[in-house]
Parts: sequence; structure tokens; C-alpha cells
Amino acid sequence: MLARAAEETFAQVDRVIASVPSEKRPHVYLARGPEGLETGSRGSINTEIIERVGAINVAEGPRPKGGIVSASGEQLLAWAPDTIISLDKSFRQTVSEKAEWKPVPAVAAGRVFLAPSLPFGFIDAPPSLNRLIGLTWLLHIFYPEQAPGKLREQVRLFYHLFYQVDLTEPDLDTLLDNSGG
Repeated sequence: MLARAAEETFAQVDRVIASVPSEKRPHVYLARGPEGLETGSRGSINTEIIERVGAINVAEGPRPKGGIVSASGEQLLAWAPDTIISLDKSFRQTVSEKAEWKPVPAVAAGRVFLAPSLPFGFIDAPPSLNRLIGLTWLLHIFYPEQAPGKLREQVRLFYHLFYQVDLTEPDLDTLLDNSGG
């Protein structure tokens, strides 16, 4: 049953990204840490699900496998991400107040999302089975018109199936707080 659910998640991702032309896919920066200047470069284990949903990871880095890299304000401006996924709540809460971040297109457009992290991160920290629901969450963030179903219901079903936990509405509010869900 769990394997079937995982396969269906991957199939759903494939259907959605097949319907989105490459020029319409988001250019994404993964902001790690309270300053947001640590990220995973293309091909890293940290950003693989962002890339799996068809998004373009703006961070260049070591090849062929990628890794964790430090970014500068100048690099962020040059990379010009239109979407930022943050793993750090304090960064997500304060990024729009930081002068050096204001000209970054994602910040200017208000497209900075906090990845859910209970009981494990949806994106990273640590890489876990929560990446399956992370794929679904990213579909809703990146392609809201193409993403099937309702995110809250999909999250509820995932937690029931994989953790045998029935999330209440307040639980969902807490989990998806500031995440765009």
C-alpha cells in the first residue's frame, strides 16, 4: 500500500510537469539557515525533490553531484530566483525586511515559502519519507493551477497512511503555517 502511494505520487508529479512548458517552470532558490545564504546546488541531495518537480534550481555548484554551498547577495541577484523555499522559520519571517534581499525577484513578489517540517522536513533536514508529501506540496506551490486535489486533504491522507496519525484542522494549520498551504 505504501509503495503504491509512493508510485502514485511520482506519477502525479510526472503528469503535472508534463503539462507545464519548460519556460513556465519556476527558478527556485533553497534558503537554508537563519541568513538564507546556504543552499543546495544543482544535483545535491538537498534539492533533488525541487528539481524532481521540474523546477530550475538556480544555485550552481560542484559537479556532477552538487552539494551544500554558500551564496552571496550578488549571486542571489544574478541568479534572480522567482521562488524561494526556506527551511528556517526566522529567515522566512524576516527576509522581506532585509535590504539586501528586497531586490531579489522572489522576495519582491512575496514568493518565499517555509517548507513544513513535522515530524521531518518536506524538502530536507533530514532526507526522509516526508519528501513524498514534499513533492505534493511543491506541486501546489509551483503549479497551483495544474496541481490536482486539495493540498490539505492530501497532507491529511499522507499522515494517516504513513504515520497512522489523523491530523485535525489545527494540526494542519500548524504544519502548513507560512508554507503557502
